[in-house]
Amino acid sequence: MHYPETAIPLRDGTTLTIRSAAPGDAEAMLACLQETTAETPYLLREPEEPGFTPEAERQFLQGRADAPRDLMLLGFCDGELAGSCSFSPVGPFQRVGHRCEVSVALYQKFWGKGIGTRMMTAVLEQAKAAGFEQAELTVVADNQAAVALYEKLGFVRCGTLPRNMKYADGHYADVYWMIKYL
Repeated sequence: MHYPETAIPLRDGTTLTIRSAAPGDAEAMLACLQETTAETPYLLREPEEPGFTPEAERQFLQGRADAPRDLMLLGFCDGELAGSCSFSPVGPFQRVGHRCEVSVALYQKFWGKGIGTRMMTAVLEQAKAAGFEQAELTVVADNQAAVALYEKLGFVRCGTLPRNMKYADGHYADVYWMIKYL
C-alpha cells in the first residue's frame, strides 16, 4: 500500500514528513530497530537479538508496499528519521479480515513531540480506508506514556496478558491488549 509524502507542522515548529517505507529504506529501518530496542524495554525484542539482513528487510518492505491492506510509514522530523508506524491484517481468513494490528516505534529523542500521535492518526485513517473495522495492539502495561497515547486515540483496554514478556535479566512484564473500532 502506498501513502503519499505528507508534511505536517509540529507544535515545536519543526516539520514531520510522513511517507511509505520503500525497499531503499532497509538499512535505515534496521538501524532504527537496533537503536530503539536498545533505548527502551517496551519493544518486543532484545537489542542483541538477530534481525533481518538488509536484503531480507528490502524484500519485507517491498512486500508491504505491494500488499493492498498493509502499510509501513516512516516519519522524518526535519529530514531525520524519527521512527515508523504500521498496520497489517491480523490474518488471511475472512473471519478476521475486519481486524488489523498497529504498531509504532520512535527514537527516544523524538518522544513527547506529537509525532506518535500524528503517525498513528495517519495509520488509523489508512486502515479504515483499507476496509478494516477494528485496530488492535499490545502495549507493555508499565509504558504509561504509550497507554495514554493509545487511550487519547480512542483505544480501550480489553485485557491483560500477564507475564507476556520475559526480559534477558529474568523479570517479566504484563501487556495490555487494546482495540479501537474504526
